[in-house]
Amino acid sequence: MTATRPPDSKRPASTEELLANAARLRGTVMLVLAASILTLLPLPWKFLTIPVGILAIISGIRTLLKSRRIEGMGFVNATIVIAVVGCLMFTVSVTLQGIFFQPTMDYQTCVTQSLTSRSLEQCARDFNDSLMNQVLGR
Repeated sequence: MTATRPPDSKRPASTEELLANAARLRGTVMLVLAASILTLLPLPWKFLTIPVGILAIISGIRTLLKSRRIEGMGFVNATIVIAVVGCLMFTVSVTLQGIFFQPTMDYQTCVTQSLTSRSLEQCARDFNDSLMNQVLGR
């Protein structure tokens, strides 16, 4: 009497499954890279990170769920988890910059116009003060 495996258990993968998993992984990596590059852009273009980051997170979760069923994918699964967590951090960071849009825009303008380290320090102090004023409602 042979034992049958449940449908969600790990099993040896066929070539088609491995190729499909590689394609999903490639798509996820491209979305994560796009989100990380978009974070380097100045505001308001940086806000493109939010939808791309959400797509990368969804793609990463789908890839992880499909990849978990394939035997021998431990390192790939760990990489996917790290990529999804990193993309979540990008997305949350840019979302917070959107919530504090005006102080962030003022800070970016101040930094681009600064010529000395003293003026950069003043930009940082002004930015922190404006954030605290907005958070505390002063």
